[in-house]
Amino acid sequence: MSKTGLRLQSNAWSGLPQNGAGDAAEGIRQAICPAADSLPTAKTVSHVELDLRLHRGLYHSTLYVNRGRKEDFEAAAEAFGRVLEAAPRRADVAAELGRLHLARFGSAPPEEFAPAARKWALQALDIDPRCARGWAVLAALETVDYRRKLECALRGAAFGERDAFCQAQPSLAIGRSS
Repeated sequence: MSKTGLRLQSNAWSGLPQNGAGDAAEGIRQAICPAADSLPTAKTVSHVELDLRLHRGLYHSTLYVNRGRKEDFEAAAEAFGRVLEAAPRRADVAAELGRLHLARFGSAPPEEFAPAARKWALQALDIDPRCARGWAVLAALETVDYRRKLECALRGAAFGERDAFCQAQPSLAIGRSS
């Protein structure tokens, strides 16, 4: 008897595989056609796991911005990379990788971080042309063509009306052009 007064029963199904629908389908397939090879199974990641990976990346990205430690940069890049492996069409994550590389501005020369930041921002915009962070990263990277800088900054601000990083870019573009 348990503390609640209910008698605990053993699970009659405990001898069966616990992997759910995938194992059930495999069992049915083996019963129907036992000689066939097993079907390849795709590794799926739940939305909760993707969200946890994304927030882990955001956490380490913030730590990198504040502390400038290489291990925070690597942890953020690894977490964002794992999200993109499971969900390659996440423009927001690609843009966050661009912003992460942009955060190296004070600790590395532009030729080290700018190509990677630009690559991720452009990838984000290839996935979603309305990706505010992608436009904002491009605006922050532009140093020569101030008209292009302002255009990217305004697009980022228009698409990311609740994003402080995106909202700051137009004023930064105007302030640096005069």
